Amino acid sequence: MMTPGRQYILIIFVILALITVICFFIYKKKGKSAFLIFGTLSAFVLRLDYVLYTPHWMRQHDVIGFGADEGQAAYIEWFLREKRLPDFDPLDKWGFFQPPLHHILSAVFIGAQTFFGKNYDRACEDVQYLTLFYSMLILLFAYLIFKEAGLEGNAMIIAFTLTALHPGFILMAGSINNDCLCELLMVMSLYFALRWYRRSTLLNIIPVALCIGLSMAAKLSGALAAIPVAFLFIEKWISGKKEGFLRYLGQYLLFALICVPPALFYPVRNLIKFGTPINYTPEVGQPVEQYSPAARIFDVRTP
Repeated sequence: MMTPGRQYILIIFVILALITVICFFIYKKKGKSAFLIFGTLSAFVLRLDYVLYTPHWMRQHDVIGFGADEGQAAYIEWFLREKRLPDFDPLDKWGFFQPPLHHILSAVFIGAQTFFGKNYDRACEDVQYLTLFYSMLILLFAYLIFKEAGLEGNAMIIAFTLTALHPGFILMAGSINNDCLCELLMVMSLYFALRWYRRSTLLNIIPVALCIGLSMAAKLSGALAAIPVAFLFIEKWISGKKEGFLRYLGQYLLFALICVPPALFYPVRNLIKFGTPINYTPEVGQPVEQYSPAARIFDVRTP
């Protein structure tokens, strides 16, 4: 008798074979656009297969599982049950120090399903469909970035295929922690920043600010997106010379007014109420400071 794992593998190969055949006929008429269609369909099938095959708690050290007293799944259940921010020091429960955007959205997603009669355990497991949606949106905005950067032909096909089939984004599709939403908003911020760079209007800077602010409201490491965006801002400011100085200054002030509140609300709140350090991150596994930078990158041995 075929095991469940082999059954899923067989199904995925059959589907991918069908996609290949369909794209072959599309290629006859549409040329290289067939590769983009193949990449998109393959990306969706691989992500969906991973979601169907993998329980929500697997390969995630900080989720633990629904029904537990700590971890990111318990954090989601807190919002589902209490409908408010934690009223205790978030360091008292593992995983509760994280900014809450993803966990609030996941709680709303579970609540909506149970409202329409779905079994609670099944609704919790189906949070993976939310992260599957985020993962596919990452692919969409990656494609828009490639277009904005002027990629075409083989360059577009290679870049898009690498993104579509990248194992990290497949794993994120089934991971119900806050990584995937943060990554999505970071990618979106880069796309909107490129659009703003080409047409630097007050209206175009608003989505950049919203995406970076909300990415930090999902996970503080979303601030990394601000680094390349800052270089674009500085370059525009310098190239604008005298006549552009005040214009861009006004845009940057609007950017800060929109970006900073969602980005820093939760960590600043916890700092004021509980004394939690803004950049707090718990230690996981072995302390990395005992290893040299070269060992951290190239030493793949495990204890």
